[in-house]
Amino acid sequence: MNNITPRQLDFSSNFTLVSTAEKRSKVTALVLYFDVFFNPSGQEVPEGTKVQIIKEGEAVVAEFWPVGGKPAARRRQSIAKDIGGVTSFSTGPQSIPTHWKQTLFVLREPFWVTEGEFHGLIR
Repeated sequence: MNNITPRQLDFSSNFTLVSTAEKRSKVTALVLYFDVFFNPSGQEVPEGTKVQIIKEGEAVVAEFWPVGGKPAARRRQSIAKDIGGVTSFSTGPQSIPTHWKQTLFVLREPFWVTEGEFHGLIR
């Protein structure tokens, strides 16, 4: 976000869907959500960094980062420091709800899948 240009925000990306269903299942919709990672150093977040999933009722310590050249207030370090300072959150169904929710794409033509089955290139 520090140095992205508007042109870089206009993109498309090919991806594939691989079923993780344990038995033959009918797919009638796809759920879209996102995970967000922040790194106060401005460096890229390392590939494979796992998002921190917060469950209902779990305590969370907020991160405070310096703004406007002022030093950050000294506060207790949160658990995010254990993963290199990277802070994250998820809008996925395993995490507590956010105001972003999830988006449900209901399919006009449902299809059947089995575990490990590859379902084409989506554009």
